[in-house]
Amino acid sequence: MKIEVNIERLLLLFTFFILINSAAAQEEIGEAELTDEDSGITPDSFLWGLDKSIDRLSLLLTFDDGKKARKGLKIARERLLEVKAMAEENKLEHAEKAKEEHGNILDRVKQNIENIKKDNSEDEIKEVIEIENEVEMYDDEVEQTFDELKIRIEVRGDITEEQREMINSILNSLKGQTGDVEISVKNKKDRTKTRIKEETGKDDAEIEEDIEDIEESADVKGREGLEKALELRIEHVKREIEKSESYLEERNREELKKHLELAREILDEAANAIDKNEVEHAKELILRALKLAVSVRGEDSKVKLEAKKEKFKEIIEKKDVAEERKELLKREREELKENEDEDREEEEIDEGAYFTEKMENEVINKKGRPIEGFTPSMFLDVFPKLEKKDFHNVEAFGGIYHYTEGELKFEMSPDRFSEGGGIMVSSADGTIGEEDMEKLLESLSQKFGIRINGKGSVDSVMENLR
Repeated sequence: MKIEVNIERLLLLFTFFILINSAAAQEEIGEAELTDEDSGITPDSFLWGLDKSIDRLSLLLTFDDGKKARKGLKIARERLLEVKAMAEENKLEHAEKAKEEHGNILDRVKQNIENIKKDNSEDEIKEVIEIENEVEMYDDEVEQTFDELKIRIEVRGDITEEQREMINSILNSLKGQTGDVEISVKNKKDRTKTRIKEETGKDDAEIEEDIEDIEESADVKGREGLEKALELRIEHVKREIEKSESYLEERNREELKKHLELAREILDEAANAIDKNEVEHAKELILRALKLAVSVRGEDSKVKLEAKKEKFKEIIEKKDVAEERKELLKREREELKENEDEDREEEEIDEGAYFTEKMENEVINKKGRPIEGFTPSMFLDVFPKLEKKDFHNVEAFGGIYHYTEGELKFEMSPDRFSEGGGIMVSSADGTIGEEDMEKLLESLSQKFGIRINGKGSVDSVMENLR
């Protein structure tokens, strides 16, 4: 009997089993331990369709909606790394494909979150909060990927303006997709709160107290996961430094190695910031170290890096200054409070109590507790001309307070830019670039009657408006 063998089918079957085993191994690794080199099969490969099919099959074979949502986030991360890999290679059509698949996966995650159902409503809220924490961490990773890719594009400098706009469009879409999942989690959380109230008879205050305890526990796990992710990013930047060292050795550019030493010093600062739970500061330092590490592979890098070196020194020095300023502000407020007339104090409380309570409750409900020592009233310290009647224009989300005035948007955060808080100034549709900053500073000075010395960077705005 003669047996005909279809070589293509055999190869396809063999590849299928390899991918199945690879997917299983990735489950063992876990999300936090995947690195940027793990983008795996990318959309420019003929096997990418099979890779997607296996991911979908993996979701189908997971029957618990909470587990499906978590697995979906892991798969979305694969698509995110694929977008990054394709954008770095300037294969924008393939980056677009990965972005679309990223959105499809997150649509499934949203549906899974909506479908979470536990016999015990309090068990249900616990799972929803845990997933909310994972979504927030993933949103942070999308943001980090966005920032890192912008650095690499800036260093390359060999793409057209049209290509740059397309990359920005893809990245903004990724952030929008993740934001939709955050909204779904919040809606599910609100519905589960209503269910708890109906089933237990607890009042709103009791329910919020229970949820607060669950969130504190979830935050501890989330911080541990975030610290692990940041440590992995530090290792990633160290590998980039090693690549740059080899690059310089091959081209006899030893004089630029001092910039890589500076990058290592900045990574040490980032590690110290992680130990002190200064997450935002650590993220900023890691990105700056990455920029140094990859900049030596670009053109005219020596002049650019000398300027950056001074910038990094300023950032590290500003940290201690910010801490002293924060302590001084705290002491001044305590003294002012002691000397205030009682009637005046009651009047201030009456005018501001509703606003303060509303803002702080929004922060607790949406993203966790605001950092100690940072209150909405700080807006009045920064913008003396801001009337109390304008309080309704201020919104809070995740400890970041937003105030919109016409086409300008101000963000005040307890942990953004430097320890102790900072100000970011944006246009209504995005962050204002350095070219427009001088004009903006002049506008701010006229609008709010504030004397501003710095110009040309967000850092100078933050320093002079604090």
